[in-house]
Amino acid sequence: MLDAGLRLERSALLLLDIQNGFLNPDSALVRAGLVPEISREREELSANLRGVLTAMRRAGRPVFYINTGFRADKADCYFAPAWRRCFAENPHLLVEGSESAAVPAEIAPQEKDFIITKKGHSAFQFTHLDRALGDLNIETCVVAGNILSSVEETLRQG
Repeated sequence: MLDAGLRLERSALLLLDIQNGFLNPDSALVRAGLVPEISREREELSANLRGVLTAMRRAGRPVFYINTGFRADKADCYFAPAWRRCFAENPHLLVEGSESAAVPAEIAPQEKDFIITKKGHSAFQFTHLDRALGDLNIETCVVAGNILSSVEETLRQG
């Protein structure tokens, strides 16, 4: 849960890659060893995310879903080579509008939430996230995600 000492007035929640293609135990990304298999932890992750989402929404703070999504031909994929090979071998993986690109229903975005589609590991690279956070006068980001590389790259660039 959120630390009681965290001041939420100028905070936003960033949810990175909370999508079926990353979370499902039978995902091609899991089979390729790019994403850890988290079937045992998935319910705990979902419960924790619901708690953080509730706290941020009650505080009236913006929530950003930063999802990975590609064209069907993956020409807009800017991930590292090992990831690109996996995407090329699995033509429907994380294609915008596909089941693997969808956010699980129990933590789905609500009407006022922001949805940003990213094409690489970082939530900032090739997106308008920095501008949106600046326009909203955000100085603290609460970051949650499933993919360590995306979280690391986002934190470095943030």
